Amino acid sequence: MTHCDLDGLALVALEGAPLPPDELEHLQHCPLCETELAGFRNVVAIGRDSGDVALVTPPDAVWAAIADAVVTDSSAPGRAAGVTPLRSVRTEPSRWSRWVPVGVAAAAGAVFGGLVINATSGGSPEPESTAPRVVAEAQLASLPDGVDTVGRGTAKFEQNPDGSDILVVDTENLQQADGYYQVWLIKPQTSGLVSLGTVGSGAQQVTFPVPAGIDPKEFSVVDISDEPLDGDPNHSKVSILRGELDV
Repeated sequence: MTHCDLDGLALVALEGAPLPPDELEHLQHCPLCETELAGFRNVVAIGRDSGDVALVTPPDAVWAAIADAVVTDSSAPGRAAGVTPLRSVRTEPSRWSRWVPVGVAAAAGAVFGGLVINATSGGSPEPESTAPRVVAEAQLASLPDGVDTVGRGTAKFEQNPDGSDILVVDTENLQQADGYYQVWLIKPQTSGLVSLGTVGSGAQQVTFPVPAGIDPKEFSVVDISDEPLDGDPNHSKVSILRGELDV
């Protein structure tokens, strides 16, 4: 089976770029590609939400340590050490394997970046943060007059020690979407909507950053909709699961 190109899926998540018709057709019937697109959309959402974070340029030693942590395939003839080709051939189930070096580099950068910030500020390393605090929970089920589904789930509105909020969504038995599943927070009194990101079919656990200023007492409804791949960011009005936070 030929899966959707990961670079193309990344562009869909980042820019809303259209997929070729054959890949669009494949995406609608492939849980693996659907999950990967959901992952890209979550990364984009997190990146956009952290746009005001001040970055510190690490010294050369940091990049040297990152390079040492990257695992490369030395058995491939003619391949330069430390380089992973962007469009290498991939096989299931390790379709994400060629993205692992990027993940290792990002993780190493985050660790060393934290050390650089502490070193430049003259302070000692901060103690390990505690777990998020659960503010409210919701049981997600199909609507009585909505789409009949065997899927179900839960949602937890949590607050991190730094004051930022997240929504942790767990789903089970979600059938293949006609397009993709989108997670929303809804303000019932005004029909206000906040789009948080996407979740794949089957069993999933996804953590979404919640924009600042969103009060779970007001945006008290968690909704998962089936969205067509038409580039329209608005709610399709086809809700698969919904539940109210017990604030």
